[in-house]
Amino acid sequence: MQDAYPVYVKYNVNYTTNLHRKGFDGTPGINVPRFDITPKLDPQQNGDVVATVSPDITTTVYADGTGGAYQLKKLEIELPDGTVKKLDPTGEGGNTYSYTVEPGKPYTFVAYYTPIAVVYHLNDTDIDGKLAQEGNTLGSLKDGMPLRRITLATSMMQRTHTMPS
Repeated sequence: MQDAYPVYVKYNVNYTTNLHRKGFDGTPGINVPRFDITPKLDPQQNGDVVATVSPDITTTVYADGTGGAYQLKKLEIELPDGTVKKLDPTGEGGNTYSYTVEPGKPYTFVAYYTPIAVVYHLNDTDIDGKLAQEGNTLGSLKDGMPLRRITLATSMMQRTHTMPS
């Protein structure tokens, strides 16, 4: 008689958001959608495993509850070969996304929200941020530090090339 043991396989399926990826995890006055959601793995009858995630669509933009909830613009999955695929909702209510995954290969669900965070790295350890909608102007230097206009003529010395005769 021989004992049979189940085979253990490890799945590497993660979830993050565009805001968390850029280093913005909120401030005392600004919330962020959850980025610590664990995708659910569902074995199928045919042996496949389907990873499913439901992104956060209830977190309000501002800590005081104003500004409405963050809007999920799209959800993508990054595949082991580096390909990025936009996913369509697969479940009831339009907020469940699924993808068939293989063991031992990395997959990452990435949720993209608006408003988007503009992250200012103040130094090596401190960040600050503000929120903006896609297409907003982030600021201007009007009455601020003037920028030197760099052109090929001002950035390189003029060189004259001669051909030997």
